[in-house]
Amino acid sequence: KWMRHYANQSFMGNWDTYGVGSPRNARLYVRPTDNKFVPLFWDCDLCSFNNALIQHSNGSRLAEIRDIPHNLRLYWGHMLDLIKVSFNAEYVERWAAHYNTLTSGRNYGRGMLFSNVAPVVGRRAAEALVAIEEAIPRVDFGITTPEGTEFDEVATIRGRGWIDVRNIRLAGDTVALDVFWPQTDEWEVQLPVNLGENVITLEAIDW
Repeated sequence: KWMRHYANQSFMGNWDTYGVGSPRNARLYVRPTDNKFVPLFWDCDLCSFNNALIQHSNGSRLAEIRDIPHNLRLYWGHMLDLIKVSFNAEYVERWAAHYNTLTSGRNYGRGMLFSNVAPVVGRRAAEALVAIEEAIPRVDFGITTPEGTEFDEVATIRGRGWIDVRNIRLAGDTVALDVFWPQTDEWEVQLPVNLGENVITLEAIDW
C-alpha cells in the first residue's frame, strides 16, 4: 500500500506531500485489525505532473525504505500497473471530457483546464515508462538454481524476474509464495522438499 501510494503521488508530481517532496502533508489511518498505518491520498492541489518520478532526498526516512530492492521493484511495478489501468491518456480523456462538460469548460482554483489533462497525463506516462526501463531493465522470468541441486528439508530456489511479476506461485496453485527480492531483478523462495527427487514448477503472475 505504501509503495502504491507513493507511485501514485510521484506520477502526479505531488511534491508537497510527505515522502515525495516536502516533509509534511500526510494523512494516515491506523487499521484497528493490526494497528498498521495506511497512507491516505490527501492534498494534491500542487500536483504538477512534471517533478522527478523518484526523489532521493526528501526530508523523510521513507526514501530509505523505498530504496530497499524488495520495495523499489514494488514501487516501479505499481507505477507500471497504474499506467496500464488508468494513468494513460485514453482512460483519462473520457473523464476529462465529462467533467469539462459539467463545469462548462471553466477552470477552478490553480488547476489546469480539463481539456488539457489527457495530453499531460499521456506525456507523463511516456516519461514514466522510459524511467521504469532505465531504473530496472527488463529481464525474462526464470529459475537460476541449477536442476539437480541437493537440499536438506528446505530448498532455497532462486531466479530472476522483472517488475511485471506481481506474485510467484507453484504451478496449478492459487496461493502466492512468500518470495523475497534481495535485488530488484532477483528473487528467492524457500520451499519444503521430500526425500528423493522433487519436481518444482513455478509460474509468475502479473499485475
